[in-house]
Amino acid sequence: MNKYLITFIVGLAGVFLASSISVAQDATFPAETDSIYTGQDSLISTDSTFQIPPTKKRDTVVQLDYYNLIDTISNRFLAERFNLNDEAARSFQHDAGDFLRFNPANFIVDYQDIPLRKTVSPFNLPGNRMNIIMNNRSMGPLEHLPEPDNMIDFNDVPTAPVQAVYNIEGPLGMVFNAPNSGSSLILLPQDPEGTRAESKMVADKGWNGYAYTKGMFAHRTGNGRLIRLAAGYRKSDGTYFNSNDEAYHQWGEMISPLTSNIRINLSGHIYKREGAYRPRPAISDNYFDRFRRDRDLSAGLQFGHGPDKTSYIEFRHQRSESKIDRPYETYFRNLDVFDNSIRLTHERRLGGGGIKAGIILADEKYEDGASTSKRGHEIVDATFIFGSAETSGLLYVKGEKVSGYNPAPSAMLAITMNKEKSFFSLSAGYATKFPRQYELDLTSRSGGLIIGLGSDYMEHGNPDLKSEKQLTGNLTCALGSAGNDIELSATGGRIKDGIDWRRLENPLYSQGEYTPANSDINFGTATLQKKLVLGSLIHFSGGGSYHYIEIDGDNDPPYSPDFQAFSNLELYYHIRKIDVHLYAYGEAIYNDLYTGYNGAEYGQDVIVNVKFTFKIKKFRFYYISQNVASAEYYSREDYLYVNRFNYYGVTWEFWD
Repeated sequence: MNKYLITFIVGLAGVFLASSISVAQDATFPAETDSIYTGQDSLISTDSTFQIPPTKKRDTVVQLDYYNLIDTISNRFLAERFNLNDEAARSFQHDAGDFLRFNPANFIVDYQDIPLRKTVSPFNLPGNRMNIIMNNRSMGPLEHLPEPDNMIDFNDVPTAPVQAVYNIEGPLGMVFNAPNSGSSLILLPQDPEGTRAESKMVADKGWNGYAYTKGMFAHRTGNGRLIRLAAGYRKSDGTYFNSNDEAYHQWGEMISPLTSNIRINLSGHIYKREGAYRPRPAISDNYFDRFRRDRDLSAGLQFGHGPDKTSYIEFRHQRSESKIDRPYETYFRNLDVFDNSIRLTHERRLGGGGIKAGIILADEKYEDGASTSKRGHEIVDATFIFGSAETSGLLYVKGEKVSGYNPAPSAMLAITMNKEKSFFSLSAGYATKFPRQYELDLTSRSGGLIIGLGSDYMEHGNPDLKSEKQLTGNLTCALGSAGNDIELSATGGRIKDGIDWRRLENPLYSQGEYTPANSDINFGTATLQKKLVLGSLIHFSGGGSYHYIEIDGDNDPPYSPDFQAFSNLELYYHIRKIDVHLYAYGEAIYNDLYTGYNGAEYGQDVIVNVKFTFKIKKFRFYYISQNVASAEYYSREDYLYVNRFNYYGVTWEFWD
């Protein structure tokens, strides 16, 4: 890290010098007044200059004028009509994957009805191709399990601090340095109004020993200091014996002014999970001990050179541990992935738009038991936003170099028109995605997957992997006001040399030999959705998606239903005499026929979930029944859903 330490010191000195030169000119810069329609309850600032939101008290908040290009992008490209927070509040969430079921373009596989593992495939794409962006930072937790698929378990994503949720199709996530050009889950944490503390606690209790408690606290002080804290604890005994789970999430952020034009930003996420994992519970009692731990810590300084110019320097440490083991078993894994990076950025307003340029220097390290490998990773990028608040364009370009590979470009272009009763967006992106170290260097290992003794399974890395090239386009339009509109979205493209784990037939291993390999993918998805609100009494949304996908000439790959549908309905009644609010909610989910990796057919089941809620002041009590019709079905091979799953809970906003 010596060269990065030198870069950090030089960069810090540079922005300090730039800050001292520019401060004297602050009074001559006019404040920006850009605004855009985002709905009555928009959570995004209507000004691209960082400012404290209006308070509910008559207090004075120190204004720190920092131009922030990401605020402008969020303001213009994250339309409030696509905020999923209200739908999430009406429904239920065990994990971050539940935010995504409202969009039938996503194929979701839940291993069991309480937390064990949940994966999300946008447009039926295999592998890890959904960007996860939390508080403007791209996340990439690693977990390796037998029969790997390179997908993220959405139980590993924190949900306690989340206030706003967006599932944006297309390449917009690339501006957050996310690796994919197809689809993004964008999560924004609680943003308190004024200086009044805001808080929330949710406690769930259900069958099979399930319990999940999470809480959030956010407070902005009179001098502009912002503190946000969140934590969650989850446990369950599991549907099957030896499928238990226990996990802790801790997330926090502090933004504090140091001087009139300098502020510090500290943030972190710590996650620990342990339990058991059964690869094939319907046919084998074999299980593995499972352990996961993530650490994502950052410290940065932001320098305001006036209301039109800002510089930022940040150090970020990321670490993911994935261990799986079983006594007296030859198959086990002890993986540890490190990513230490320094980021320097400078941004400034240009008329009705702005520009941001940055550089990231990273050291990456991969440990696989006694084996260790290291590599460098450098990124130079620039973002341009232009146009007006109502009609805006966005251009992003990136050059990237990873040790062992040639430099490669990425770029995206998006245009949006956001009005009160209509929305239109057109975007295209090209992304280069480099193989992860564990895909290249995973040591060869074999063992018993479903048999008690001996070896029926093998896996290893592939040092000959090529970099993946993604070309994606998206068209999204909506007619009608927010909440009462019809939405059409079409996304498609081509992935050249896509990196995915592949099962190879090997006569020595009945459960296969797994290794990552390159393949070519063509895909397309069209989605039509309708939303309807009748006052406060009825909320309805529903829609369907049609998919086309072809992988190396195979137009019916595993886990790729041709059609999916989702709909929900909530009825509301207020008993004014005793001030009690009553809610009745139901949703239906349908996946068309699809096959598993073993060739068996699944799908064509309609799953119905219901929720009943009553609210008294700051307390909201609810009862939920998933799979209320007790349908028996498989969402993944050898994981049989039987009977309904019931649980209950309370939400308490105790400091609001």
